[in-house]
Amino acid sequence: MSKVVFIRLRDKSGIIQLVCEKDQIKNLRLENSIEVVGKVCSNEKAPGKIEVLAEDITTLGNTYYDRLPFEINSFKNKAALETQIDHRAISIRRPEI
Repeated sequence: MSKVVFIRLRDKSGIIQLVCEKDQIKNLRLENSIEVVGKVCSNEKAPGKIEVLAEDITTLGNTYYDRLPFEINSFKNKAALETQIDHRAISIRRPEI
């Protein structure tokens, strides 16, 4: 299974598991906006009990980490409360918030 990659894909409805091959995601970075075409399947082990077997992945928008006010995928948020409030749409992605 070294060629298979599992990705947690988030949209406004929640999180779903995406199953794809390594070469399909070689240019993806965390928080990129993507479009996925694939087959939806039931899987008891996947988050939400369903997954998408990706056939085609297209990057729609890139994330530029050097322009963000704080790290969005770290366990500890070192940003000041005022900065987090100013950028609320980003800060609420953290489960503890």
